[in-house]
Amino acid sequence: MIRINLLPQKKRMQLPKIPIGTILGVLILIGLGYYLWVVQEENFQAQLEDLQNQIKEKERKKKQVLADKQEKLSAIDQQINLYRQQVNLIKRLIGADMVAWSVVFEDLTYLVPKETVWLKSFQCEGEAKILMQGTARSDPNLDPKKNEGKKIMTSIAKFIENLDECYYIDNVYLSSSQKSQMHGQDIYQFSLSAKIDRTKKNSGESDSAGGSSPAGGGSAGSGSNGGGE
Repeated sequence: MIRINLLPQKKRMQLPKIPIGTILGVLILIGLGYYLWVVQEENFQAQLEDLQNQIKEKERKKKQVLADKQEKLSAIDQQINLYRQQVNLIKRLIGADMVAWSVVFEDLTYLVPKETVWLKSFQCEGEAKILMQGTARSDPNLDPKKNEGKKIMTSIAKFIENLDECYYIDNVYLSSSQKSQMHGQDIYQFSLSAKIDRTKKNSGESDSAGGSSPAGGGSAGSGSNGGGE
């Protein structure tokens, strides 16, 4: 007897095969890559820190070298300044590069107004200050109607103006002036102070004297003789 099964057959569900080996291989590769990346990152970080330390060390050495050079330059500058001071001192002692006193006195013969002013004394205080005492009388060429005292003061003012024009004399100051009589004539006894810098040089020292001469300068002797007339 033949039996026929009319019931439908049950289908079996087939589960997909999981490639465990492949997954493990991928995981191993990922882990290895991560490990290598971490190790490489640490190496890079260590190299970076090492380079930064080297840069800092080189900068420190550079600053130290610059500081040493600056210190040496400062010491050299101090030595140069000291040598210059010594040279200037020696020049002052021997009178080099200075206006000679003979030139000063020669210039005074032109700076003193002719026939109205004559010097009685000339003194030096230190190296920079001079004191002068003299006598002045009125200029006979001025207006006779002008006050006699004003004419005498004009002579003194002219002398001060001549001194101010001299290139190595400045800060001229009239210390005192006192009216008196000489041979029945009004005169003024005066005192002057001024600063003298004999280290100053002019392109032509004779120009200073020559430039003052047209302003009424004459020799000190001439002024004295004129005052006695």
